[in-house]
Amino acid sequence: MYDKLRKFPEAEKLYLRILELDPQNMDNFYVVAEFYSRYAGEIPDAAKKAETMYLRRIEADPENPMGYAYAANYYEHLPVSEQNLEGAIENFDKANMFWEKRIALDPENPQAWLAKGVNRWSRAYRFQVVPEAERLAIARDALQAIEKARDLDPNYPEPYSWLSVLYQSVLAKLEPDKAARYTAEGQKNIEKFQELRKRAAEKKKLEEELKGVK
Repeated sequence: MYDKLRKFPEAEKLYLRILELDPQNMDNFYVVAEFYSRYAGEIPDAAKKAETMYLRRIEADPENPMGYAYAANYYEHLPVSEQNLEGAIENFDKANMFWEKRIALDPENPQAWLAKGVNRWSRAYRFQVVPEAERLAIARDALQAIEKARDLDPNYPEPYSWLSVLYQSVLAKLEPDKAARYTAEGQKNIEKFQELRKRAAEKKKLEEELKGVK
């Protein structure tokens, strides 16, 4: 109630009380972190407190890959300020570091590799004030990660979609002499994405029909 009324001090006391009463429940760190995140641009130190909660969650269970995923998502979704692009870029790099830590714990997880690839694509695409050579190196890092996700699970549709985006929105722009090839690769990958999504939808429909027969 206090949170909905935007009464931060009163709400904060009760959220912190959750941790005191149930310190073994790891999900509570996320509950409190998300509370702080909602006030990140409004209350001094709220963003720092949110960050602390995500890090405490990792410290409490460092072998759990999801702790690193939550931290990475936090950094990626912090507001991007035109007045502080350097800080925004740093946040994306922090997120990438946490994706890599998640991958280290679960290296056969295609979703983890895809998340890293999307992070690197976003870094190369969004921050065009960065020198082109640096953006190209980051884009190639994105390509390697997304291809790894695809290779781990060739029937996982999303990597094909992101490969198409990466080829056409970044690589073709940064290497215009290869634009035709990159555009063709992008088209090929989006067609593969659509094929796999269609196949998945047909499979789901068949499963539902079979359930109806039973």
